[in-house]
This record gives sequence, C-alpha cells and structure tokens, in this order.
Amino acid sequence: MHELESEKSLLDDEKLNVLFREMVQMCLWGNATDLSLLTHMSPDDIRHLQSVGKDAQAARQQFILKDDQEQLWKHLSSLKDGRVDFVLDNSGFELFTDLVFADFLVTYTPYVSKVYFHPKLIPWFVSDVTPPDFDQAISSLLDTSFFPASSTGGNSSDMGSEHLKHMVLRWRNYIDQGVFNLSVASDTPLGGNAPPAEFWTAPWPYWNMEIQAPELFKTLQESDLVIFKGDLK
Repeated sequence: MHELESEKSLLDDEKLNVLFREMVQMCLWGNATDLSLLTHMSPDDIRHLQSVGKDAQAARQQFILKDDQEQLWKHLSSLKDGRVDFVLDNSGFELFTDLVFADFLVTYTPYVSKVYFHPKLIPWFVSDVTPPDFDQAISSLLDTSFFPASSTGGNSSDMGSEHLKHMVLRWRNYIDQGVFNLSVASDTPLGGNAPPAEFWTAPWPYWNMEIQAPELFKTLQESDLVIFKGDLK
C-alpha cells in the first residue's frame, strides 16, 4: 500500500481494476486462516495459507466456484463516493485483509468514501470479530511489541514497520472522521444489547431480515455494496 501513495495520481480505471482483483483475492483467501480450522497446523502452514502473491492466487483460482469479479467491478467503478459494507467473519489475519481492502477503496479510488463494518456480538465460530476485537486490532497493529523481533533484522524490517504504522494511523483517522464505521459502539460488551448486530447470530434466515431486524435491513439498503465475509447463515 505504501508504494501506491507515490503513484496515486497515475491510478486510472485500468490500473485500479488490476489492483481491485488482487485485493478481492487477498480478502477472499484471508478466510483460509479461520482459527476454528487450524487446530493442528504449524505456524509455517498458517503462513503458507496467508500467502497472497500472484502465484498463490493463480493456484487457488480453481477452487473458486463462482467468480463474479467482472460484474462486481462494473458496479463498483460506476460509483462516486459510494458506501461499502463488510459483514465480518474472522478476527486476526482476515480482519486485517478486510481493513486493507477497505483502505484501498477509500484511499486510492474515487468510487467509495465510506465503509461500515458489521461484527457479531459473540464469537459464534471461535474467532468471529466482535466489537472489542475491532478496536484491539487497531491498537495491536500500532503496538511495536505486538510483533516478534525479526530474525533477519535490517532496514527492510524497520521500513515495513513504519509503513504499517503509517497505514494503521490512517485507519484510526478514518475511524475518527466517520469514514470507517463500526455498526455498533466499539465498547459494546460481548452478548450486549445492540439490535444492528443481533441478527448475525440469531436463527433467522436472510429473507426474514426485514421483519426480524428492520433497523439492520434499512441500513443495508443504504449501502451501494455489501460484502458478506461470513458463512454463518
């Protein structure tokens, strides 16, 4: 993302399309590190799953059952200062990729100016994002002691840390400005009373949302694009 800052003025629709496809793949495969599925995997296995390079993306293409990226790009690129909603799934690496994707949309494209993130009120499948997780992700990424010291050391590691800090500070600024929004208050306790988020762990199917969760239904109607990361329903 850091490299894009110096090239922002050169990002036409064609280049944004290429970057968009990479972001979609990254965001999609972030789900591969669902903590409920990784009980017997080593750290090296997990790092392999988190690989988002072009070779890794190409190898995974065969596992995508339905690919509507072309139609999605047509819709997204027709927007001006639009709104995108993320219905979140896992905390940790997947939430990080969701935030990177959201950052790309609002920082480097003219299509989106506001993003809403929808957490769950309880961690239904072990690692689901809850309101405290969202805040903790930002604070942890800004904590220099959060990441283990690099075994290689050197300037590249220091530069990477600075670039990460710069990006996450931008996210915090977006939260303060209302560009990034959590659908419920960030201090909502686990299992707390927050109607906009209760639907995600309720027994109702999506076609009952208008009746069972009218507040949520109304707010999603105001969105230009809703990205469902979870598979709970």
